[in-house]
Amino acid sequence: MILLVGDIGGTSIRMGVVENPLESTVPTHVQQYRTRDFDTLDEVVTLYLSDAGVNPTGGVFAVAAPTDGQTTLLTNASWSADVSRLSFPAQLLNDLQASGWAVLSSDFSFEPFVPSLSEKTSSESSMVIGLGTGFGSALILPHHALVLPMEYGHVSFAPTSSSERNLLQQWLVQSTETRVTVEDVLSGRGLWTLTQWSAQYQDVKIPEFWTSQHTMIGKILQDEADHPIASMVWDLFASILGSVCGDLIVAHRLSRIVLSGGVLQKVLPILKEESRHRLLVDSLRCKVPMTHLVDRSRLDVSTIEWMNLVGVATWYRHNGL
Repeated sequence: MILLVGDIGGTSIRMGVVENPLESTVPTHVQQYRTRDFDTLDEVVTLYLSDAGVNPTGGVFAVAAPTDGQTTLLTNASWSADVSRLSFPAQLLNDLQASGWAVLSSDFSFEPFVPSLSEKTSSESSMVIGLGTGFGSALILPHHALVLPMEYGHVSFAPTSSSERNLLQQWLVQSTETRVTVEDVLSGRGLWTLTQWSAQYQDVKIPEFWTSQHTMIGKILQDEADHPIASMVWDLFASILGSVCGDLIVAHRLSRIVLSGGVLQKVLPILKEESRHRLLVDSLRCKVPMTHLVDRSRLDVSTIEWMNLVGVATWYRHNGL
């Protein structure tokens, strides 16, 4: 059995093969492409098979969008997928559902980020959060081998400090938007929202090359981390991320959250800095009277870019095609 595995995101596409998914879910021959260079799934599959020289007997692909398992339109890109156009049986999974299956894989490990303060866990359920072009989430029930895609990114953003409330109020006055969602602030495009907020709050002009390259704002903010705007953006990002994770832990009585995604890869070194890590942890645990639930949970991070390739192979191991 040669399983073609893929991860199609709003910015990047990764393809690989798992030669025997019943024995190992670790992919080989991993290649990366730009999503904007293709219009359909079959286009990138044709190119990858030519590049890798493999002949798969089946395929499973993670997609950054809701899917019925056979077709989808990407949420953050003009891109479509229809597995009926492929020459072998295949299945589509929501990308965060795939990430959840990776959490269930024995072939995949995670890096501790915020340890539990209590040996006793509140439950066995966990959640994976994907910080990428958008904000994705999935609930994981390991005892049932069940992963449930969620849409928490579309929940309204809730400020937890006076500065966040002022920023949100100012933004709503000046913007045509009627509300701000979690995804509007905790995602690749959310970093641009926070950049605009921070510039307005400090009455500082955004550098022109930031504006012209705003689709690359994550890399810019990382390179210019000492700039007053960038410094405020990262403080806001750390604080809001901690608060959102705490809300999810309390709401679902989670034992663990796993953070993943392309944006996480960029911001993780910044979030590990002592001051930002402290901001995140303080916001995470500020959940009175339910702080004890947060203290029983932990945050881990995924630093491997092909996490979803492991995830779709793990799904296949449990479900087949």
